[in-house]
Amino acid sequence: MTMNPIGEEFRARIRNFPAIVNCSAIDWFHAWPVDALIEVAQDKCMGFNLEINKEKDEHWINTIIKISPQVHKHVKEICDKFAKQTKRQVHVTPKN
Repeated sequence: MTMNPIGEEFRARIRNFPAIVNCSAIDWFHAWPVDALIEVAQDKCMGFNLEINKEKDEHWINTIIKISPQVHKHVKEICDKFAKQTKRQVHVTPKN
């Protein structure tokens, strides 16, 4: 069973079934593929208006979309390093 732990609806559902929390383990899945990270970046950048001009806006938005997977990967590496040093795990999702 897979669940997305976001939102009030999820929290309410879990409170109705405490055994789901008490009798299960969290298994974090594989890292996001580059294609998926690019899609998230495209979705989040839709409608950006940098108020320069249309051509330059498109150039900068495309640049942001292209570097988003590298930024995500770098943040993940830093989080792994942080986890080793402090024994505190931080999970990174493309949305945040």
